[in-house]
Amino acid sequence: MASDPDPVSLCIEIVKTGNLPEYLKRNIISPNPGLPTLLAETIYFREFKEEANNYGFRLLKEKKYSPAAFASIMQRLSEKYEEKATGFSFISTHPITEERVKKARAAAQ
Repeated sequence: MASDPDPVSLCIEIVKTGNLPEYLKRNIISPNPGLPTLLAETIYFREFKEEANNYGFRLLKEKKYSPAAFASIMQRLSEKYEEKATGFSFISTHPITEERVKKARAAAQ
């Protein structure tokens, strides 16, 4: 049984042949025809959640509350549950907590 090439060798081969689109089509998209739709939907949902956050920050300020409180809560939850951004964060339907905290603190200014 032949083993899969190591990732570095595979990347070098793809770059040398200039065959990235064909590699993606053959190895990622064709076996997973729903993948492009899934990625598009997660990006849409993440953008929707970001807009909801921005609306929430505006509403908090309108009601004389600071979005910094939201940032503090999110930071504490992230630390409690040891949340870390991963290489797969791009498929999350929610914005990365670290980014949400930064935007909330910026909105509090």
